[in-house]
Amino acid sequence: MNEELKDKEDKIGDSEVSSYTAPKQENIDRETQEQAKETGLIEEEEKKEKKVLSLYQKIQAMSVPEKIQLALKGDKEARDLLIRDSNRMVSTAVIKSPKISESEILQIAQSSSVDDEILRIIAKSREWMGKYKIKLKLLNNAKTPLDISMKFVSSLRDRDLRLLAKSKNISPVLATKAKRLSDQKSKR
Repeated sequence: MNEELKDKEDKIGDSEVSSYTAPKQENIDRETQEQAKETGLIEEEEKKEKKVLSLYQKIQAMSVPEKIQLALKGDKEARDLLIRDSNRMVSTAVIKSPKISESEILQIAQSSSVDDEILRIIAKSREWMGKYKIKLKLLNNAKTPLDISMKFVSSLRDRDLRLLAKSKNISPVLATKAKRLSDQKSKR
């Protein structure tokens, strides 16, 4: 009798296991999307993407004078897009914007996609060159013109000079000068 019960339990258990199917990944993805929509996360991301895309599209349709006006008066997102504009007058207007912040200048100073003329403008600004972080980012940027880098390398701290001397991203001439200056400072 016990054996018969065990056999029935095994058969019932086997049939339950064999009839069980895992939920499909598609159903799970739909459920998570629905939950995210309920919380409003996806909608916010979609709105943000549409806003950026529409701003990009608007900028593409603008004339150069309109882009310059936007660079001077626009917000951070507009400046981020306009700094990469192929027209130097537009990217120069971004740098000269009264609304530009130190964090934006830091980001531009370390960017390898920015025109070297923009880096020259930053280097000529007393306001920005008074900030050590900006000076350091410019020196570590391979696109910074060598004459500017050589001018500012002597103002670096010992630790930064040693790191600059070991950097593979900069000109060998600049690395050599940084090593020489680092050696001189360590002898004192």
